[in-house]
Amino acid sequence: MGHDTCRDAATRWVEPPIPSHLDTNPVHPNAVGQIATAAIVRAAIGR
Repeated sequence: MGHDTCRDAATRWVEPPIPSHLDTNPVHPNAVGQIATAAIVRAAIGR
């Protein structure tokens, strides 16, 4: 769906191996990715 590490910071769900910001962790879900994942899980369990 286009949320890979090569996308811009507002679109990607996972940070690239070399983060563009000091407050991120490489190859780790960012806040946008965590929120999106939570929404997918909530929908799957019917909440």
